[in-house]
Amino acid sequence: DMVALAMLYTTTWYCSIHPDGEFDIYLGPLVASACIANGIGILVSVIAPPQVCTLATGVVVTTLGVALGDPENITRAAGSAAGSIMQFSYVTWTVGLSFLVDIDRHGGLDAVPAIFQGTPKAYQKLIVTSDDYVLISSLVLASMAVALYILGYFSLAFLHRSKQT
Repeated sequence: DMVALAMLYTTTWYCSIHPDGEFDIYLGPLVASACIANGIGILVSVIAPPQVCTLATGVVVTTLGVALGDPENITRAAGSAAGSIMQFSYVTWTVGLSFLVDIDRHGGLDAVPAIFQGTPKAYQKLIVTSDDYVLISSLVLASMAVALYILGYFSLAFLHRSKQT
C-alpha cells in the first residue's frame, strides 16, 4: 500500500515537474523516504501519547529533514563530527543519492560549475565510500527502515503490554 502510494506520488510528481533527470533517479529515494517516514510514524505513535503524536512526528521529520538533511548544512559540516551526525538522517542519504546519480549521469563533477561544487563534494564525503555508493546508500536506507520497524514493534510489545490480549 505504502510503496504503491509512493510510486504513484513519484509518477505524478515526475509528470508534473518534468525534471532533467531520469525517472529512476527519483523513484528509489522517494520510495525509501516513504518507508522510513512510515517507520518513524509507527515508532512515534507507539512512544508518544496520542494527544501529541502528530506534533512529535512533525518535530522528528523536520529535525531529520531540515536540520540534518539540508544540503547547505551538509556542505558546512562534511568531515566534522556534525557531518557524522548528519549520516543518521534519511534525507541526507536520499537527497545525496539522487543528487550524485544525477551528476554522474550528466558528466560527473567536472560538469558542475565551480561555484556549486561544494555541495556535491560534501555529499561525496558523507555517503560515497566506494564506487558502489548506490548499493551502499540503498542498503543504508533499507537498514534504517527495518530498524525503525523493529523498534516500533518492540516498543509496541513492551510499552503497551496491558493492552495486548
